[in-house]
Amino acid sequence: MAYLDQNSAVPLYQQLMEQILQDIKAGSFTSGRKIPGEFELSEQYGISRITVRRAIAELVKEGYLTKQQGKGTFLNNPVINENILDDISFTSVCLQNGLTPSSKILTVQKRPANNQDVALLSIPP
Repeated sequence: MAYLDQNSAVPLYQQLMEQILQDIKAGSFTSGRKIPGEFELSEQYGISRITVRRAIAELVKEGYLTKQQGKGTFLNNPVINENILDDISFTSVCLQNGLTPSSKILTVQKRPANNQDVALLSIPP
C-alpha cells in the first residue's frame, strides 16, 4: 500500500496530487488511458474518497486529467511547457515533450502573389 503522511502540514489531497503527478511523469499512466477510480485510490492510499475527489478535481482544473461521466477519469495528452517566444524549433519542443514531430499538408494551390506575398517573399508581383 502506498503511503501519504497523515501528520504532514501538507494536506492529504495535495500529497495525493503530487503522487499522481509523479506517477504520470514516471509513465505509470499514459495519455488517453483511464486512471484508477476514486474507490481504488482511496483504498490504495488509505484516505477518504472525498480527499481523492478533491485531488482529482484539482488535477482536472490544472488540465492534467479529464473526467467523463459514467466512464472515469483519463489522463490528458502532455501539456507543452515551452514558451513559444523562445528560440527553439518545433522538432525540439516535440521531442522534449515526448511527442513525435510531424506535419500534414492541408492544401496546395497555385495563385498570383498579392501585395503581402510580394513584400514578405521579396518577389515580383
